[in-house]
Amino acid sequence: MSPRRPRRSLAEPPPELTETNHVPPECLTGDIEVVIAEADDISRCGLRQILSSSPGLQVVGEALDEAEVLSMLKDLDPDVLILDVDLPGLDCVESIVRMRELAMARVLVLAASEDDANIYRSLGAGAIGFCLKNTSSDRLRLAVESVARGAGWLDPHLCRRVFTATALAFSRAGPQPPAEFNPEALLSDREMDVMRLLAQGLSNKEIAERLVLSPETIKTHLKHIMEKLSVRDRTQAVLLCLQKGLVDW
Repeated sequence: MSPRRPRRSLAEPPPELTETNHVPPECLTGDIEVVIAEADDISRCGLRQILSSSPGLQVVGEALDEAEVLSMLKDLDPDVLILDVDLPGLDCVESIVRMRELAMARVLVLAASEDDANIYRSLGAGAIGFCLKNTSSDRLRLAVESVARGAGWLDPHLCRRVFTATALAFSRAGPQPPAEFNPEALLSDREMDVMRLLAQGLSNKEIAERLVLSPETIKTHLKHIMEKLSVRDRTQAVLLCLQKGLVDW
């Protein structure tokens, strides 16, 4: 087996992206390695053809169910996992959490429908991209590049609805924190370190490596963060800190 190529540095802020402005080549070193998890033969073949014909992208594995995905993540250590939300054996939240804890791959979820529950559950579980299956080839390439870079991706067709729903959810959640509410005053320096890296889209494993801690310690920090901020998940914690200007997206 050939030695594993060096990982790309993903620490610096992502560049500004548009539909026609791909991630600059100088920001990435080597091909972006992708595993496709898609049970439908036609869809999987189409994804393979699009990505394999794209400079800088390399399909290194294809999985038909969750068990194969977990095995490939462990053995291949790809940069990006393209995950069909309807993959056999997949539990959207629990499966993505397991995948994120197992490997450093960033998760781009593919879905055939615009189901709000799938969008929020996927992003809440740690995926940093959500793309519809009817998206164009150019947008799919850009989505993969953006997710690999840690910039995240949301299908443009869904953006307005998601942002509106998020704003409504916060407005209906009950009394809002007072203007003087400062999450930074509640969190320890180490917990703020975790929050800043979480906002960059890093997985528990990546955060642990960056801070020279164990993944279990990171999970404990996240549990304490959510308790202190009175939020339900990591996404709400990031949104709250973004609102207060404590972290950058």
